[in-house]
Amino acid sequence: MGRVALICPGCQTKYKVTIQGEATEKISFTCKKCSQLLEVDPKLAREEAPTTELLRAVCEKCGSEFVKNQEDDSRLCYQCRIDLLVSRKKQESAEAARPAAAPEMDKTTSRYTFRNPDGLVLGPIKLRTAAVLVREKRISGKEEVSRDGGDYLPLAQYPELLEFFPELAREAAPVLETEQIPLTEPEAPAPAPVKKPEAIPQPTDSRIYYLRLSQGKLLGPVKKNTVIDLIECQFLSGQDECSRDMRTWRNLEADQEFKFLLSSEEADVVELTETVEE
Repeated sequence: MGRVALICPGCQTKYKVTIQGEATEKISFTCKKCSQLLEVDPKLAREEAPTTELLRAVCEKCGSEFVKNQEDDSRLCYQCRIDLLVSRKKQESAEAARPAAAPEMDKTTSRYTFRNPDGLVLGPIKLRTAAVLVREKRISGKEEVSRDGGDYLPLAQYPELLEFFPELAREAAPVLETEQIPLTEPEAPAPAPVKKPEAIPQPTDSRIYYLRLSQGKLLGPVKKNTVIDLIECQFLSGQDECSRDMRTWRNLEADQEFKFLLSSEEADVVELTETVEE
């Protein structure tokens, strides 16, 4: 038994011809696709032993390593092949079960029946016939309309009919917002009065002093009121010195601010006597 690989020159169909026995003459047959006559030379036949050598490969999808035959040209492992096949089957089933899209209404085949406010009925007629009757003023736009035997609805609810009545389309359009524009220019508002900032009360005496006691100890900085309190409680004497910049020093008894507090002389007592003439 031998096998011969053959390719049809007309349609490129591949054939593997198995020759049994000891044939010596050429074998001819017709291509199944293009009907071209093909010939096989038995001398070219050879025995083909089944392939037993295996190859190791890595799946392109999941990255796992698997073993396959030499003739296997797939780049996916067997599990990924099965998953792909199952996924395709599910997709085909879903597409088959999906309902077909409803065909769009053909305005040319629809029939319209018009009923005016007095109850008179006109139709059923096609859309192009309705256009002619609108031009002839036989349809005013106030009618109720039934399309293809359906319920009667106001004509304005049919967009294809509303195109014949622009005035109805304007009335049907919702008014979102109205704005009144004054004819005269509004007066400019009077400027708001500017509020003057309130005056921040300043301290009665914010002068700062430094004190140098007769023992050489320094105090400060302190306020004038603090110096007065120290003099009144006899913590400071006239020999203690004061300064405002720590460069010029003077005795408290020589300072115009404090010398009156350190005066040892008693104040003159003046008695006031009211004189009453008789």
